[in-house]
Amino acid sequence: MRHTIATGSSTTRTSSTRRRSPTTSRPARRRKPPLWKPRRPNGPSTCHREGLPVGEVLPAFLHGYVKARPWGAELALFVVVLVLSVLALQGEPFSLDVPLGEAIQSWQVPLLDPILHGVSAIGWFRIAAPTTVAVVVVLGALGWRQHAVVLGVAALTGHLFNQALKALIERPRPEIGAERLAELGVDSFAFPSGHAQSFTIFYGFLALFIWQNVWRPWLRGLGVACMLLMIVLVGISRIYLGVHWPSDVAGAYCIGVLWLLLWTRGQSTWNNVKQQHASTSR
Repeated sequence: MRHTIATGSSTTRTSSTRRRSPTTSRPARRRKPPLWKPRRPNGPSTCHREGLPVGEVLPAFLHGYVKARPWGAELALFVVVLVLSVLALQGEPFSLDVPLGEAIQSWQVPLLDPILHGVSAIGWFRIAAPTTVAVVVVLGALGWRQHAVVLGVAALTGHLFNQALKALIERPRPEIGAERLAELGVDSFAFPSGHAQSFTIFYGFLALFIWQNVWRPWLRGLGVACMLLMIVLVGISRIYLGVHWPSDVAGAYCIGVLWLLLWTRGQSTWNNVKQQHASTSR
């Protein structure tokens, strides 16, 4: 009986082994990469492109340039903003403002008018402020608290700086009529464009965040392209609607990029200090 039972058990093992043979099993499916880049629980994560710390939210192809030339980009932008501000104090449009503005306003495309009106409407404070707060809350809820704080503070201080610079320069708007300005909700001075500056800070920050933290190349490229498109469209819309000179938009772009670089560099410096403190305390 014992011999029979042993034989039966060996037969059973052989058959089960055959059923589990790798030649008969299905090939394992290739796992898709996650949508978002996972972060390490201990210590800051690194950028998936070139191992950059989280604070270095600049794209990898700009990181080397900025690192090799400390404060070079910020200094150049500051000089440009200073020159444009001094010229805008005269109150008169620049030499290229009138022909460039007329060229943009002469575009006659059926779908362009509602698109540019819609993009411009997104930039009004009553819409932009709740949108910024919502994005900050979402980032904080998802664990990106430092990014949420940087975005919120950068957007708030950028808005205050824009209003102060408008009041200081007092550049008049293009002459499109008081009724038209009231219809478009315009009640402040021209330089620099608040819409273009706020869009550059907000959507520029989101573009850098997407570039750093989204794994899938097609989704990363699509997200960055959409953010940059919003920045370009709002500048065109302000000129197209006749409420800003092209130089107002150019100055706002420069201020927005400068503001973005200053805050992201500050975030990077803070993270580096924390890393050095953590390494020395061990």
